[in-house]
Amino acid sequence: MAVTGYTQQQLSDFLENGGRLTFKVHASDIDETNGDAFERSPSIAPQLMSGFELPPTSIVIDDVHAYVDAQVRGDFWTRIVTAVYAKGGRIVYRKTGPQIYDAEASWGLR
Repeated sequence: MAVTGYTQQQLSDFLENGGRLTFKVHASDIDETNGDAFERSPSIAPQLMSGFELPPTSIVIDDVHAYVDAQVRGDFWTRIVTAVYAKGGRIVYRKTGPQIYDAEASWGLR
């Protein structure tokens, strides 16, 4: 599915300078393999509306080869997630409709 809710200029500014940017993502962008199955996870289900995080494995962030592989071979959302977490940021997901989420990405906030 398409990730929406931003302009190219907003995305470029965010990736270069930090701050906060909210994307609209589909459940299948969050979990390409299992779709919306994560919604039934006991640790996530109670937080669907209030906000939850699904950070990438530390291997992708700590291992330069894994990070580069994710940036080169990953889809658009995978590249955003790994870039944000590699910069020490975070992404908080909030369900806004059936299989639709706001994904508030932030890094470099003071």
